[in-house]
Amino acid sequence: MRTFLTAAVALSLLAGCGGASVVSATPSQSERLLTSSPAISPTAAATPFVPSGTTLLRNTFLRPGTAYVTAGFLPRFTFSVPPDVATNFWFASSTALTHTLSIGNPASEGAGVTMYQPTGGYDYSGQPAALPTNMVVWLTHDPQLHASAPKPVRVGGIAGTEVVVAVIPAEIPNPPSLCHTSACVLVVSTNPDAPLRPFQIFEGETFRILILKVNGLLVMFWVFPGLIGAEAQKLVDSMEFLPANS
Repeated sequence: MRTFLTAAVALSLLAGCGGASVVSATPSQSERLLTSSPAISPTAAATPFVPSGTTLLRNTFLRPGTAYVTAGFLPRFTFSVPPDVATNFWFASSTALTHTLSIGNPASEGAGVTMYQPTGGYDYSGQPAALPTNMVVWLTHDPQLHASAPKPVRVGGIAGTEVVVAVIPAEIPNPPSLCHTSACVLVVSTNPDAPLRPFQIFEGETFRILILKVNGLLVMFWVFPGLIGAEAQKLVDSMEFLPANS
């Protein structure tokens, strides 16, 4: 299961700005989780600093050839949408939240890139736990996951680590309740922003995860594989982090 917006959810969010409401008769699990998100974090309510030449990121389709700066997510960063991307190709969601942010392609069930600034972790049985002191070691030693050898990566000039993981269903006889009907591994939580949407690695999907520390904060990126992932990587490659407290 992906935690991105589908086209129906994207359009229904825009309806709050005057567009027509589009509601799916049988919403996907992704949509139910997104529409049940809690209220905006009070820390993200004030209008943040917007560097010259950038547009403040909101829950909307992203314009080709436009530079954006994040609103609520910490650490804040800027990024650019390539000028040759199709209109309505990327949709940003959860932009006011501090600990999670998604940019997805609605036509591909929201595949793209999701960013997490986690506040808690889980043990190997899916119970809440403290964040691991070394997230790379935790992922690569989880017996429920196939994990690639870690390799170095850079995002916005910050050194990090890339790990590609997939679930081993036979090692998850009793999936955590948050997994619903699929076998999954709970990785990190983003409470209090989104208690119903932790970072989950689901059966049948490959997860390319980038892990880095920015301004003292642990940051994790889930970049979707395939052609959509290649387009999402262009967004990641354009990112520049703002100084702390910006």
